Amino acid sequence: MSLLDLPRIEVSGTLSELGEAIGSSLKIEIAAMIDRRMHAAESYFAECGVGSVVEMVRAAAECQQPCPINSR
Repeated sequence: MSLLDLPRIEVSGTLSELGEAIGSSLKIEIAAMIDRRMHAAESYFAECGVGSVVEMVRAAAECQQPCPINSR
């Protein structure tokens, strides 16, 4: 598949079922894309001499925590 080709999949069901079906159908492609982006981030951090993938992942995980302002 070239960069201009898009995979064609057929799914049906509820929104949740659609999301699960799309994720399952594209699981390999999604994993490969994440792997490429993580390697690119490693190269970027090494080239710049600041930060790391570990720090990036830790910051992303912190973003998933509830905001203390909203929990009042």
